[in-house]
Amino acid sequence: MATLVSHITDLATAIRNKLNLMTPRLIPAGGILGQVLAKTSSTDYAVAWGNRTVILTGTTDTNGLATITFSPAFTNVPFVTGQCNQASTANPVRMTSVEVLDLTKTGCIIKTMRHAVTGVLLLNTQVPGAEPSPSTSYQLFVYGT
Repeated sequence: MATLVSHITDLATAIRNKLNLMTPRLIPAGGILGQVLAKTSSTDYAVAWGNRTVILTGTTDTNGLATITFSPAFTNVPFVTGQCNQASTANPVRMTSVEVLDLTKTGCIIKTMRHAVTGVLLLNTQVPGAEPSPSTSYQLFVYGT
């Protein structure tokens, strides 16, 4: 028959095992004001405090592309996201987005895209999907270490 001591020992062991599973998922110690938590690899829970946040602006070329150089380069491949705002006179209900291509520690290529949105579907008509958005101004956010 199990004793109270053995039940407490079993409980303590179970709690320790759960804590050991949770520890890698906790936010790492350290960091200072202005730093961001950034992925260090594609592995789950691989994060570190990063000291670089870069906001870049510019305009894409006639193909909707822009080449961005990070100077100085990041230590690890950063996380990049962006936005662009350009109204279409042909279709005022259009959304634009930034697609990040060829991302490295030293830079990336972005492509601005337009997405058509329609509330009415007419027979025998084509509803455009995503297409390049030429000469679009963008804002790019780069986070990393």
